[in-house]
Amino acid sequence: MKWFRLYSEVLHDHKVQSLDGDTFKAWVNLLCLASQNDGHLPSVDSICFNLRMDKHGVETLLERLLNATLIDKVSGGSSGYRYAPHNWNKRQYKSDTSTERVKRFRERSETVTVTPPDTDTDTEQIQKQKDISRTKQVRSGHKESFEKFWSSYPRKVGKGAAEKSWIKALQSTEADTIIASLVAYKFSEDVNFIPHPATWLNQRRWEDAMEMKGETEIKGFFIESKAASNYAPWKSYFERAALKFRLTALENAMDSKNRFPVPSEFPPP
Repeated sequence: MKWFRLYSEVLHDHKVQSLDGDTFKAWVNLLCLASQNDGHLPSVDSICFNLRMDKHGVETLLERLLNATLIDKVSGGSSGYRYAPHNWNKRQYKSDTSTERVKRFRERSETVTVTPPDTDTDTEQIQKQKDISRTKQVRSGHKESFEKFWSSYPRKVGKGAAEKSWIKALQSTEADTIIASLVAYKFSEDVNFIPHPATWLNQRRWEDAMEMKGETEIKGFFIESKAASNYAPWKSYFERAALKFRLTALENAMDSKNRFPVPSEFPPP
């Protein structure tokens, strides 16, 4: 019988305690499924069967847990991505076996600690030092690029948290790559289903757009200025409620004399 660790700190975790009863129950059930699948969730169809839910219900559940950063979307699977509980590998480290514990107990005739404390490995410490160094390099020059990201993002929530996540993202990815992918990203028209900007960055969702479309398609074509012949029809098109944030990004780019990539997935009317 497989088991997994569920830490008592969930009692004080705002993200977990903010879940309604049904969603909390489903989250625990997903942890059970992940335990049976090497730390990843099975396909949506399999989740539907195991949780006795329809596909729409499961997709809504996964979106809610993504927005709460209780699960992550990671690369892999037949569709190019799959889901996994947040921070699963660090918290569900491999424990020593019961046979080895009993053997050591008999040899030493003393109490054996069943599981090691949550300490960082040497590799993690080295990576942390690299991250700190990279953070110092990007911290001083991130302001301008972050403001471009913030003005383009369709949901203005938690700017301070978003800025911290932006600095973290710049440790491994260029600002222009993230912003170009943001412009091409297909957000829900319902603002309640648009993740907070910090969540979007922490889950590296700009990679979703790049994986689905490829950099060439994301770049699309450019509108150089408000005097350009193709500006007027795009202004009218972007003024639709769900796309106003793209019009803001377009005009901000032209005001600062930056080239704005119009994503090819939104052709002119």
